Amino acid sequence: GLSLLKAGGKLGYILPNKWMRANYGKKLRAFLDEKHISRVVDFGDLPVFPDATTYPSLLFLDNAPKSDTFYATNANTYDMQSDLADFVRDNEYTVAREHLRADGWSLAKSTGQALLSKLMATGTPLGEYVNGKIFYGIKTGYNEAFVIDEATRNKLIAQDPRSAEVIKPFLTGRDIKRYEAPKAEKY
Repeated sequence: GLSLLKAGGKLGYILPNKWMRANYGKKLRAFLDEKHISRVVDFGDLPVFPDATTYPSLLFLDNAPKSDTFYATNANTYDMQSDLADFVRDNEYTVAREHLRADGWSLAKSTGQALLSKLMATGTPLGEYVNGKIFYGIKTGYNEAFVIDEATRNKLIAQDPRSAEVIKPFLTGRDIKRYEAPKAEKY
């Protein structure tokens, strides 16, 4: 798309936001690192398209020399009733390109990005802490058959105490809350 633009031309794409963090987006991030990004709007997991599970973002580029900063908007609270352009303008902030890492972009505000950089420099990343043994977890494809509640767990253990050895706590992403120890209500 950029190759078709005249000097000063503008280009916009709707694309999944996973390119900013996923390994498969590494080449795109490297490509964009040399381009003029004018704005990125990330909708997070907001259901922008009601009939599809998507994680959309808007990427706007200019056919111009690379700049040191660009505008970003975290639009995961957009109500879909107000004008999107107004929401973006009212919630935009500047992202310094110097804070963007090749292994994944975080569109945090500059103050948050500085804190994140400080934490990364002084802390131990989870991957190192667990010697690279981060696992995906259970992917059953049919949770209704394999995930049980606490009452069912207790009943199965009462019938056969050895069941306690194989019935483990089951957490999903929504069970994890900031500043709270996770409590499993499913097994």
